[in-house]
Amino acid sequence: MREFFFILVLCVSSSFLNAQKKSCFESVVVPDQYEIVQVQDPIQPSSTQRLLVPKTYRFDTTYVEQIPTGRPNPTAPKQYKMVISRVPEPCLYEEDEEGNCYKTADILYTPKIETKRQKIPCAYELSAAGECIRKLEVLCPEAIKCRTRKSIQTALLTAGYQPGKGKKAFSTTTMAALNSFQTDNNLPTAGITMESLKMLLKK
Repeated sequence: MREFFFILVLCVSSSFLNAQKKSCFESVVVPDQYEIVQVQDPIQPSSTQRLLVPKTYRFDTTYVEQIPTGRPNPTAPKQYKMVISRVPEPCLYEEDEEGNCYKTADILYTPKIETKRQKIPCAYELSAAGECIRKLEVLCPEAIKCRTRKSIQTALLTAGYQPGKGKKAFSTTTMAALNSFQTDNNLPTAGITMESLKMLLKK
């Protein structure tokens, strides 16, 4: 196992040296990224408003002497009846000429907060079509030697993938296994990227 990792490190290191001589890059389209943000309306200054105060009433009870009809009887006791009257309460604020009561109240503005799904600006470069493009350094085709190919296949197999064997499998089965490895590790699927090779070395 130690010999395998030594060979893999040696092969990838030689690939880095080849990349220094001739760097190879692959352009991939970065999917649109979004974030949830809260947008608040601009805060407006507070204002005042003149409000009509509904009238309130109280009930007063009085007793009024009831004068009997017919011939008065001086010896008869006086009779009274209860009278209930509805009396409006005095205005505690401002009263106009018609007797309406008003008060001045402060109106506080409550800002409206809205949750939106907002697109995150592209952190790389935009294509002519408006797509977000990221250039990734990949292993140059001339750097893929026989030993390097076998090392990548063995590393994928150790990581739990089925890369196949031989040169013929490298273009189809091995690349399919590498794409699965990249997807599972949130790596861009853009061929044999140097980022993927570094991740394979850590497995």
